Formats: sequence, structure tokens, C-alpha cells
Amino acid sequence: MKHFQTAAVLITAICLSAQTIDLSGQWRFSLDAKDVGISEKWFSKHLSDKVQLPGSLQEQGFGEIPSVDTKWTVDGSYTRRVNKIEQFEPYVVKNGLYRQSMWWTPDRVYVGAAWYQKNVEIPNEWEDTTILLNLERVHWETQLWVDNKRVGMQNSISAPHQYNLSDYLTPGKHRITVRVDNRIKEINVGAGGHNISDHTQSNWNGIIGDLYLESKPLVHIAKVSVDTIDTENPTAKVVFNLNNASEKAVEVSVNYQAKTNFGKGHQAPSKTFTARIPAGKNVDVEKIYKIGKNAVLWDEFTPAVYTLSCQLQTNTTDVMNADVYNTTFGLRRIYADGNQLKINGRNLFLRGTLDCCIFPNTGYPPMDKESWVEIYKMAKSCGLNHVRYHSWCPPEAAFEAADDVGILLQSEMTMWVGLGNNQTTDDWLFEEGALLLLAYGNHPSCAFMAIGNELREEKGSNMADKLLRHYKKGTHGTMLTDNVRHIFGREAEFAITGQGKFYDKKLRSVRASDTDFDYSKIINSSDIPIITHEDGQWATLPNFDVRKKYKGSLHPYYLDIYEDFMRDRGTLNRYDDYYMASGKFQTLLYKSTWEAALRTPGYGGVQMLDLRDFPGQGYAPVGSFDEFWESKGYVTTDEYNKFCNVTTPLARFESFVWQNDRDLEAQVMISHYGRKDLEGKNVKWNLTDKKGKIIGKGSFGPIDLPTGFVTTVGNIKQPLSSITEAAQVNLSVKLEGLDNENSWDMWVYPNEKPAEMKSDEIILSQLWDDKTIQELNKGKTVLLVPRPESVAGNTKGSFTPIFWTRIMFSSSSVHTVGIYCDNQHPALTDFPTQSYTNWQWYDLLENSKPMVINSLPKNYKAIVEPIDDWTNPRRLGLMMEAKVGRGKLMVCSIDILNDLKNRPAARQLRKSLINYMKSKSFKPSKTIDIESLSELFFNPLRVQMIKGTTASDSAAGYEVLKAIDGSEKTFWHSPWKNNKKMPQEIIIDLGEKEVIKGITYLPRQDAAHVRVKDYEIYVSMNGQTWNDALHSSSFDGSEKRETIHFSNPPKGRFLKFKMLSTNSGDESVAVAEIEPIIED
Repeated sequence: MKHFQTAAVLITAICLSAQTIDLSGQWRFSLDAKDVGISEKWFSKHLSDKVQLPGSLQEQGFGEIPSVDTKWTVDGSYTRRVNKIEQFEPYVVKNGLYRQSMWWTPDRVYVGAAWYQKNVEIPNEWEDTTILLNLERVHWETQLWVDNKRVGMQNSISAPHQYNLSDYLTPGKHRITVRVDNRIKEINVGAGGHNISDHTQSNWNGIIGDLYLESKPLVHIAKVSVDTIDTENPTAKVVFNLNNASEKAVEVSVNYQAKTNFGKGHQAPSKTFTARIPAGKNVDVEKIYKIGKNAVLWDEFTPAVYTLSCQLQTNTTDVMNADVYNTTFGLRRIYADGNQLKINGRNLFLRGTLDCCIFPNTGYPPMDKESWVEIYKMAKSCGLNHVRYHSWCPPEAAFEAADDVGILLQSEMTMWVGLGNNQTTDDWLFEEGALLLLAYGNHPSCAFMAIGNELREEKGSNMADKLLRHYKKGTHGTMLTDNVRHIFGREAEFAITGQGKFYDKKLRSVRASDTDFDYSKIINSSDIPIITHEDGQWATLPNFDVRKKYKGSLHPYYLDIYEDFMRDRGTLNRYDDYYMASGKFQTLLYKSTWEAALRTPGYGGVQMLDLRDFPGQGYAPVGSFDEFWESKGYVTTDEYNKFCNVTTPLARFESFVWQNDRDLEAQVMISHYGRKDLEGKNVKWNLTDKKGKIIGKGSFGPIDLPTGFVTTVGNIKQPLSSITEAAQVNLSVKLEGLDNENSWDMWVYPNEKPAEMKSDEIILSQLWDDKTIQELNKGKTVLLVPRPESVAGNTKGSFTPIFWTRIMFSSSSVHTVGIYCDNQHPALTDFPTQSYTNWQWYDLLENSKPMVINSLPKNYKAIVEPIDDWTNPRRLGLMMEAKVGRGKLMVCSIDILNDLKNRPAARQLRKSLINYMKSKSFKPSKTIDIESLSELFFNPLRVQMIKGTTASDSAAGYEVLKAIDGSEKTFWHSPWKNNKKMPQEIIIDLGEKEVIKGITYLPRQDAAHVRVKDYEIYVSMNGQTWNDALHSSSFDGSEKRETIHFSNPPKGRFLKFKMLSTNSGDESVAVAEIEPIIED
């Protein structure tokens, strides 16, 4: 809440009406890198350097210049490991400039103590008053000395530091010395929390908010807390904390009155009470304040902020006998009604995004209200009403702005480790949470608070419950939960969980085949409201243009590295097309994510990750907008709020792909969470082709749309028989009289038999082998649809893009962020498509294997190009054509051969390709030699290995094929949980008997504890009968590749690699690569 002090303040001078001394400006300063300042009594010395406060020391040029040897707050071993990856190592330092690959590169790094010092002169008028020092937004711990006397220590990372200096400051000149320490010490909140880590805001050292001395009467109002307890008969509980610093008990009279200027305005009744305050004591006086029938409630639609003006008077002339205290609040009540989230009696759906403390030009949050107003207005323009502050709490100015704009905020303490492991940390959490709620709890925007993020240890459940019970004792209107993502306490008032994200095994939060689903089953299984944890995380290609917006001391040099990668790998010339295609695809995925949640009755809401790009953890371009809250060029706020809004038209249908002998059926719904019910509304729908021609239309209504519900308004049944050729159509739904309109692309294909190929016209092949090459050399036309296991590389065909960033999830076999296709190419004439991924591509991409085409000429471009991840941007292809020898070749590594009756998109793509190959237009302009093409495919032995390799057990997502895919980044792993004890086995089937000369073994590169130590190797003719171990030994536990040669190479078909123990004694084990050495 806002605590008013009126009138202007003067630098190091007193303003009598305000009774404050402004301490902003130049301070003397010194770094204490060796931590000797206390023992050497620097508080008694005259510090020599100069620094400006508010501000951070790093942005003013203090600290070390970062390098490969810098010790970061976040565990630096991960950065060093990334830097050693083959493609990163040459790029980390360029032209003498260090470029951090995991997060912003700051101009300076400093983690430790720093001393700030300033002289002040206390006026005579301040004698016999209470003198307070206020330091807003300190990072992190302060210790304070006045002259040579130590005052104390404070370490809130969320709330202002306030010191009572009444016993230290007398009229005259004094020296104030503040020691600020930004290290993680005995209070272990985890190095990943966004209030402390390097990943986003940076671990800055300084004070960035208001700095001032304040004089108050000895008897004064210290704090006023307000909590709305009834909105039907608007009533608030008001707790007055009254302080008597004098030596005598006093009787006081306190008058208070609330007023708002919102709308037509409203003034509540004036009230007065009396109280007796003992000498040297604080007392709390609780009052129930009836605001009045004409009171204006606060919510996202009517953000009415009240000012509560309080005046205190004493009945004695022995002490200063008057004090004024003003605070702000809103009449707003958020609560759970069973598992339904409600605000002021109305069902509430949170349309939220995360704020991970991303402030590119400063490294810390703005402290002025105007900056936050702009942020929240932008969020609202996207249809949002909520922001979650991941592992941090915004400053006072943010709450003030959110109060005015109408945004519901969730703050968090910085915790990102388990509870109950460290008594000092647990004790700190008791105080920190209470301070946070005390500082900001009056704000109507201060709606939710969590202890921390992803606190995994179940043993912390008792501690979580103790903390929440403690916080509930305070006077505030904030709903509380223990943990974000994992639930283990009983006191939580709502749940933020990832459970709702995984609707099926293939897609996060969306189902590409249809929209006929919601999360009701999950919601109904909970007895408290559920909010989805960090939904989305749909990545695009990086936004290189954002670099020109950086004007401060932080630099996105990782973007320079990724641009160099693309340039050196020959993909930078494709950047513009790839970037826009990945962005358009991302927008479809976010659209589907929001709609799935909005279709669900009773849902508490979604916290999307993210509306903006994330600059840390290796860089995750998952935002629809950039880190400056500005456009990335492929979606506007108006386009975004069509599928994420207060009132959103929705449609449930069984498929995005239809056959023309069926009727298109869809259920039309309206999700409405507005201020009031909508009565007598008509809903119109249209089905149009790409030229805007109407195929069908209709309307429903008039119908009433109650707020807080998802209302079914009618069902569409539209024949498609008039569509005789493959077509892209669009279903649109609009609420008449309003701007709310939503639409969905769909595809209609003729229901016909798969196109046939005559062998005298087109030769069909599924392997790049000698026979295929011979046909091309004869001048034949060949369609190569390679079996997935024959395509070289470890990149999985995938509709969905990579999760978050591959630097954090390097073992994933999904490497792409959608496709770019030349939709004007004649090969796609009968397959309508945009240039980017849309829903008709789902079945095709899930049944594909991208080809790595780096070996082809640099100016060669495939017809359909998967867009590779930016950390290793290879040239990829799914469909391409070329002259080869005397023949013509079309390669399609999408399955267009199998189950075509049930796969209409594959059937239609097959038709389009065959029609093109039969036509005179099939004249490939590029010639590719056989040697270059051969690099796109595995040799027959590897193909057989991929088909015939098994393991004794595998962890989900780490199957044994990842041990033979030729990539050091992926690995096979035995299960982590409920795992079989060692030994574990990998058996390779070579397909036929071979002379086996040895093996090569590559351990998992990033985890020494699961590397193989003791092992045995066996060979068998039939895979059933195994002789004694052919070879047994031990590895040294290093990350190097090992080559083992057999002294007497045996002949066999099956090879068994038996792992007996690990380097650490761990019962789970991993292998990056295992490959037999076969005699030529």
C-alpha cells in the first residue's frame, strides 16, 4: 500500500512540512572484495570512491570485467560445460570480448560486500522525535553504522529496510555507513531464484529505491493494515499499529475516513476511536469499518483505489501531539469457493503471464509507477489480468500501478530450494513472508503469494504448513499457497500445478488433432482452485533485431554467438523466412493453449511462460513479445487478445482435417469472465475458403451469457460436399455488437484412393542404396521415401517445437521450431498450406525424420525445411528434389506410404507429389552428386543396428536408440526411480554375422556419477547363447571416448555390453554412444 508523505523533499536538507531528509545522490563508496571492512572498521573511515544512489555499483563501472574464469552466483560449472561444447568453444571469446552463452553479459560482476557512506545534518527540530532510516529495495543484506556505532542488520529481499535511529541521531552532523552484501550465505534461497541469480535481473549490489530519513512524533501511527471482509455490504477490517516512544503512557484519539475519486467518487463515513498506549510500547487497535452502500468495489474492470486518511492526536502537551498517516486500499475479496476461484462473489479466471525479473537496460526493476503502468497496460492489451512474479516480489511502485490498471499480482519469496533443510533459512522465511505481506498487503493488486518455486522435498510439507499458518495471522487480503508446481502442504488456499499441462503424451497443453477436450477431470479432482504452472514455453528462432534496443550495462552476446552459428553453418540467409515461420507457428500453439484452458469450466486460470522472451538458462525465445514488452513482428496485441480475453468465442470440434464426404460439426461456446452478465446476445459463424467465399454460415441467439462461465450457444453441422478439391477453409465465430471474434483454419480433402505410381513412370524406393543409385544413373525418375532409421542423424520428426531451450535440455531428440515450406512450389499445388506449420502438418511431421543436408551445395534449398534449433543450426530438409546422375530424384522423408486410409493429410501430400513428378513441371534445377547425398543416410549396418538394438531397461525419453544415434549430446539412461539394480545391458544386433574387432564407448558427458566403471563384453551367434566374457575391464570415469580392440576378433551377429558398476557406485547408469568396430 502507499504510505503518503506530502510535500517535496530536499537533498540532505530538511523540508519542515514533510519532516524528511532525502539521501539520494552521491555517496562515498568502497568495494570490500576481501571482506575485511568490518574488522578494519571502515565505518570509522572516510571512503574514497563515489557512487550514485539509487543505483547499482555494477552499472556504474565497479566490479570485475567478466571472463571465462568469472565466479557467478549461479553454479558456474554449467556455463563452463556449455562453453566446452564443440560448437560453443570457438565463439565464447571473440576479438578479445567475452560472450556469456547462458545469460546476459554484464559490463561488471561483483558478488560480495560494498560500503556506502554519507554525511547528514540533523536539524534541531528533530530532537525528541522518532527518526527512521528508510532504504527501499536493497540487494541484499544491510548492516548499518551511525558514526562509529553499529545499529544492526536487516536482510529482507522483498520489503524496504527500515532502521529506527532515534537513539543514534541527535541534532548536528553525523556519518551514516551502510554495508550491502549480495552474497548467498547462511540463508540459502537457492542460486536460481530470479531475485538473486545471474539468469535474468543479475545479482546486483546497491539500493535502487527511495532513501530518506524521516522524523515522526514520539507518539505516532506506525502502520495501518486493511483487509476487505465483506463486499456485499462493503466492510473492511482495519488494524492501526500505534507507537508510543515517549516515557509516559498517553491517551490518543484517532480519526479515519476513506475516499475514492474513481468514477463518480465515493466518501465513506468518518470514524473516531480512542486508545491508551503504554510508555515505550506499540499497540494494535482493530476496527470493523463499514464503507457504505455506494462503495465501489475493486477489480480488473473497476480499479477503484481508496485513500484512508488517518489523524492522531494526544491529550498531552508533553510530547508532539499530532500525526497524520495515509494509506491506500481497494475493496476486493479473492477467495476459494470449493475449487472455484472467486473475486467479489464472481467466478474468476486468471489470464496470466510470468515476470522473471527481466529488465534489460538496468538489471533491476523500475522504481517509478509510470514504468509499471506501461507494462500492465501492455499486458491488458493482450487480454491478461494477472502476472506471477517468479521467485521474487516487485516493488511498491508496481503494486501502485497494478492497483490503478486492474492487474492481479502473485508475489513470491526467492526460494528455489527445499524447505526444512536449513533452520536459519526457515526462520528467515517466517519473517520475510510476514514483511512482504505487511509492506504490500493493503494493495488490492496483492492478490496471491507463494513461498517459492518448485520446492521438491516432501519433508518440507510440515514447514510449509507452519509458514502459511504464520502468514495467515496477518491483516491482508492475499491468498496463500506453499509451492509453485509441486503440492505437499495442507494449508494452501490454491494450487499452481503442472498437472494440467500434459493432456496427452505428445503435446503440452494442446492436442493437435482436435479441440474437443478440456481439463475438467483434473479440475474436478481438486478441492481447491487450480492454476496451471508455466504453461506454454513454445520456442521460436531468436529475435536478433532486439539487440539494438539494449542501452545499458547488460548485453545479449549469446545472440551474437547464435548469429555466428547460423552464418557459419549456412542458415543465416534463411533467417528472415525461418524466424517468421517459427513465430507464426508459436502463435498457433499459444492460441490452442489458451483456448483449452478457457474451454474448461471452473478453471482457476493459467500462468503462461511466457508473454516475453527469457534471456537466461541458455536463452529461451518463448515469448510472443520481446523482453522489452514490444512486438517481435509476427503477432500484434489485437491478434493475441482474440484468443485470450475477458470474453472469448470458442469452438470444439473433432478434427482440423476433414474429408469432403462428411459434415463439419462444431460446438460453439463463449467463455465470459466479464464484470457483468451479457444478455440477449447473438453469435454468428461463417465458414469461408481462402478467397473469402462463404461455404456456410449461421447464427445462434439471442442468448444470455452469465459471467464466470463457459456457455454452449449452439452446434454447427455444415456439409462439405461442395468442396471437390483440397482446400484450406476458415471457421469464424463472432459475438454481435462486440469486437470479440475468433477463428480456426481447417483443411478439407477429397475422400479418394491414394495416388498410384506406375513403375515405368516413377520408381519408389525406401532406402538410399546401390539399387536406387543405379536407377538414377539409368535416367529414371525416383521417389525416395526413406525409412526413418535409414536417415542419418538423431533429430526426431516433431510437430511441437523444442521445449524451452536445448542448452537446458540437450538430450532431447526434438531439435526444431517448426517448418518453413515453399508453398508456391508446384510440388505442393494439390496440398494447400501456408509457409509455416499449421495443424494439417501434425500427422505428417510426427511421422517424419528430418534430413541433415549440410553436405549439399550451400545455395541449395529444400521444398520443406524443418527449422533447426539456434544452438546448432544445421540445414535440414523433409522434401527436396535434384538431378542425380542422368535421373530425377524427389526425396520425401515424411511417411506418405502407410495407413493412408486413416491419414488424409498424408494421402493428399502423396497425391500432390506424384502429380508433380508425373508432370512436365518436374525439372529439378539443381544437380547433386551421389557422394553428397550419401551423407544424408546411414549405411546398411547402422540401419540394422537401429532396428535391432535393445537394453535391459530404459528411462522414459532416454531409450537405447540414443546410445547409437551418433550424437554425444544424447544418451541412453537406465531408470532413475524403481530402477533395477546393476548390472544393465545393451545388446546390438548386427543383422548378420560379422568379424567384430572391438567397440568404441562414449560416456555421458555431463554427469560423471552415472558413467560406466566395470564392464564385460560378450558376442553371440543367435542372441540366446552367450559364451564367457570376451573382454572385461574398467573405465577411469573420465568423459573421453574409449576404444577397445579385441586381441582375437570373434565372428558373431550379437554384441552385449554388460555394465557392472558406475564410477560413483550409483545404481543408475548412462551411455552416450556405443558402437562395434566391424572388419571391412
